Amino acid sequence: METRLVLCAISAFCSGSMSEESGIWFFKRARKAVLLAADRPSVSSANAFFWIYVFSMIMGRDEIGIPFLKMAVDIVINLRFYIDPDDSPWLVGLNETEKEERRRLFWALCMTSRCEIGRSLGWGLQELSTDHMKLLRPIPGAFKEMHYYQEFCEVHSLIIAIKRHHSSAPNSIQDMLSSPELLTLHMH
Repeated sequence: METRLVLCAISAFCSGSMSEESGIWFFKRARKAVLLAADRPSVSSANAFFWIYVFSMIMGRDEIGIPFLKMAVDIVINLRFYIDPDDSPWLVGLNETEKEERRRLFWALCMTSRCEIGRSLGWGLQELSTDHMKLLRPIPGAFKEMHYYQEFCEVHSLIIAIKRHHSSAPNSIQDMLSSPELLTLHMH
């Protein structure tokens, strides 16, 4: 329910049929509804937090959206969404569409969070591991096939590694040549 409110607000804002002031009002209302409904971590709350982040970015309000992206990523970590639903015995009752919804939310958050970490290491976002998540699958009538998520995440991991490597000056040449960041860069 809360995700629909956010998506409706995004649609109305992007359609150009409302003023920015009205868009902000809808944003605040959607944000309030999501925060009230998100009494416990769930796929739904992570999805709603993600879409609030998207809405804030559309409005050019990074400072509002980043905490919601961080909450969504934290939910992914706490609920172990980074482990593919097929390999998660605690998710035995999910149908294929529900499994794919989890995968798509994971990959969207992985891509988005890595973009944001690449923009600023100071956001406090955690980098999600893709080691235990399968690629997206098409489900006729529900989801199209998408191939680029993993490659996108790998490129952004490299950008993050480079940024971390260059974020502080080494004390000496020896420190520079033996730094863990340099070793990480060589692994990519």
